[in-house]
Amino acid sequence: MLTRLDLRLFKCFELLKLPLAPLTLLSGLNSSGKSSVLQAPVLLHQTMREHEWSTRLALNGADVRLGTVVDVVDEVHGRTGFEVGLADDEATCSWTFEGDRRDMSMQVSRVSLGGHETEHPTRLRHLLPPNDDRSVVPLADRIRGLTYITAERVGPQEAYPLEDPYDADLVGARGEHTVSVLHWKRDEVVHRPLALRDVPPTLLRQVEARMRTLFPGCGMDLQQVTQDRSMRQVIGALDRNSQRALMGWLMRHGPFWEDVREHSGDEYLEYEGEVVTDSAVGEAAYNRFHGIDQGVVSMDPSDWLSSPLTVTWVRDGQEPGVDVPNFWEADTLKIALEAAPAPLASWPDLEMTARARCPDLTFSQESFAPLNGHPFNEGVATRLLRLFNVLHDLKNCFDEHGERTPEGHGLYATHFTGDKAHFSDSSDTEKNDFRTALTFPHPERRTEPLFCTWHGKVKTPQLRIHFSWPIRKDEPLYVVYVGPKITKQ
Repeated sequence: MLTRLDLRLFKCFELLKLPLAPLTLLSGLNSSGKSSVLQAPVLLHQTMREHEWSTRLALNGADVRLGTVVDVVDEVHGRTGFEVGLADDEATCSWTFEGDRRDMSMQVSRVSLGGHETEHPTRLRHLLPPNDDRSVVPLADRIRGLTYITAERVGPQEAYPLEDPYDADLVGARGEHTVSVLHWKRDEVVHRPLALRDVPPTLLRQVEARMRTLFPGCGMDLQQVTQDRSMRQVIGALDRNSQRALMGWLMRHGPFWEDVREHSGDEYLEYEGEVVTDSAVGEAAYNRFHGIDQGVVSMDPSDWLSSPLTVTWVRDGQEPGVDVPNFWEADTLKIALEAAPAPLASWPDLEMTARARCPDLTFSQESFAPLNGHPFNEGVATRLLRLFNVLHDLKNCFDEHGERTPEGHGLYATHFTGDKAHFSDSSDTEKNDFRTALTFPHPERRTEPLFCTWHGKVKTPQLRIHFSWPIRKDEPLYVVYVGPKITKQ
């Protein structure tokens, strides 16, 4: 087993030496580094699996996407590199990685294996130099065989893609390969010390038994959908009790979603007296509250055959509502999809859409220029658009006396306060150290400077929207910068 993890200059850690036990629990406040501890060995894992002969560490892959070098190096003490070390009962290995601050991968500059160091290696396999020391093989196998599961996981679906067993030998960071693993390995015998007694020791039956400890009466079965077998036929192949259980579950619990979750479990979203937080209806409603056009698709028959679904967001004594389109017939869904605007496909698309949707924001001519050369990501563009929508909504939440309305106070409390605020001011240290970088040409009076320290945040990758402050009814709200985080040490 892995016995120790060492980190130096990785994200929030100047130095960490963490002993590992058969069960290690990490506890701490938000942003204290719990996820970073997990991400470090996962970077090694995904590089070994996806880039067998590479001499570079992939910062973005199937398991984690951490952005650029500037996003992973310690903000205070680091510059362009960090170190990761792992040990098991037989071997110890550490790596030093370096790269330019905007690179999305990092060069291996040093590998230390059992006291033997290789500087600037030109040939590596699984991030290790050719070596006759066989003691490192179990360590490398353990790293490649890691299973990392994030908090954001694939939700229930009517059907799951069946993947090649050589590609889906692990469940995946979001659990996306779980069904394929269960299908291909259903009859494999599990590790004996982990097997429950009085249950067949095969993988599928053991997983089913584990599920029953959490959900009494739970049953599991896998039926492959092929060109010759529709979903209805597959359900028909189950025994009668399984058919009833599956259809009852699908009909009661309604639409599902598999995208990255945007709303928090702390939000109180309600539909006809039923809490829909943690559901696709709640997710779609949250996005519509923030100006993102989303709907849901339901099964027929089910308890969700009406449209729109009016969802209320209970917060701060207010209960604003929003209508979520719901589709259960193929024809109406097809019409809606054909009429929907094309998804964002580039940064110019984002700029054009933001300027059109947010006419009460005053964008400087060059505000989007810092995105040039930055890899485009539709999800990131959507999150930026959501931030623009919040600013636009807040700009319009003033009464005739110039006072912020109750809706405006709600927006401010939700997005500008608390540990998870989407908008904040720069620190005093950042204002002093980055005064020049945070000073922009005035969008309308070009000879005047505009000091914009307030910003909206996208965390991964670290992008920022800098705008004028305070926001007042009769004054323009200037957006002067959209791009990578400026105040990075």
